[in-house]
Amino acid sequence: MPPIEIVELPGKGYSCMATKEIQQGELVERCITLKFELTALNEMFRLLEGRTIFHDYVFTHDGYAYIAMGFGGVYNHADQPNCRWRLKDLDNGRPVLEIRSLKKINAGEEITIKYILDSSRLWFDQPEE
Repeated sequence: MPPIEIVELPGKGYSCMATKEIQQGELVERCITLKFELTALNEMFRLLEGRTIFHDYVFTHDGYAYIAMGFGGVYNHADQPNCRWRLKDLDNGRPVLEIRSLKKINAGEEITIKYILDSSRLWFDQPEE
């Protein structure tokens, strides 16, 4: 099991918290993903006339969309995250989403990732730190 627990934070909703100290560069979680063509996701948005819950839980890369299993949909965004995400194909050809720490994370600290490079494009307001 990953060193994570899910907690509810006021003003942020659900969040991933470290249950133990995590060292810089450590693999926090490897999430199995569901992979499909980005055009299929865009068509679904068109048919449903706009934003759906999938907007909040999809990672995109190279023309594909990925839905992460495990805790993958619970990590919150931060402009200065303590983890990064990366899509990787395993030897069996199945894509996974890896979450790795960028720095030491203490037990009880929120685990965050950066959703997109240009945070001004996010649809939600970020809480003040």
